[in-house]
Amino acid sequence: QMCIRDRLGTKGDMTHSFTKIIKLLWYGSESSVDPRSFKKVVETKYKTFAGTSQQDSQEFISTVLDGLHEDLNRVKLRPYIKQQATADPNDNSAKDPSWYNFLARDSSIVTDLFYGQYKSVLLCPACGRYSVTFDPFSVVSLPVPAFAKKKVVVNYVPYNLGKEIVKGVVLVEKEGSVEDLRKSVVETFGGEMYGTVIYLVSERRVKRLLGGSVKIKSLIDQQSKKATIYAQEINPEFWKGPGNVGMNAKKEEAKKAHKDMNNNEKQEITDESELSKEDYNNGLIDNLSLIHI
Repeated sequence: QMCIRDRLGTKGDMTHSFTKIIKLLWYGSESSVDPRSFKKVVETKYKTFAGTSQQDSQEFISTVLDGLHEDLNRVKLRPYIKQQATADPNDNSAKDPSWYNFLARDSSIVTDLFYGQYKSVLLCPACGRYSVTFDPFSVVSLPVPAFAKKKVVVNYVPYNLGKEIVKGVVLVEKEGSVEDLRKSVVETFGGEMYGTVIYLVSERRVKRLLGGSVKIKSLIDQQSKKATIYAQEINPEFWKGPGNVGMNAKKEEAKKAHKDMNNNEKQEITDESELSKEDYNNGLIDNLSLIHI
């Protein structure tokens, strides 16, 4: 039974139009339904939704529920009821009376299905007193979490030239670095962590080799400037990593060569990183020269 005379409702217009839409959706023979007649009824009562400008979907749903509730409200004459409140945040005695007081003014199929009640606790910073109330709600607003990871397009170049260059997408933390990108590339395409170099290609040339500390945000900015990110697997003899037999052998050869070259000027190789860097660059040059971009 509808409240035709309720000034807060639509005099049954929204309910009738909504009912037609539901019947067409459930029992109609067409694969699609035109909702323009329903929208016209809504915008006649609620001018905010008039026209074709973009509107908030949550606000629209809430408005429709309110309109249907007012049309279908079982209460014809709403009594005045004073809201109950307590000063004890642990006191829930007003929970049930508050709900029944709400139903004494608003009771419909909409409140039966879509309404609930939450507890509101307010603390006055001046006097330190609490105000505890129980209020009805029909919509719970939740923030949409921002994606913590970013999609990065990478062209992966395998060391085996018999294999093709693969273009793919990897996920990296927004605040991550090239080191994180390298990990994602290895997880996605395979290979070894320390055997993969990352660089930018622009206008068919290698524009920049990327160190591990470079931020992902700057890479994305570079991509927007028509630069392409490449990840290349290099010759295993030239990368430094756990269990790398080739690098250990080259280290021993270098030590022996220095010792034989000048016995009077012994130079102990203690910084493995410098040797690795030199051989790494040699390997990188050998590998980059084989890429046909």
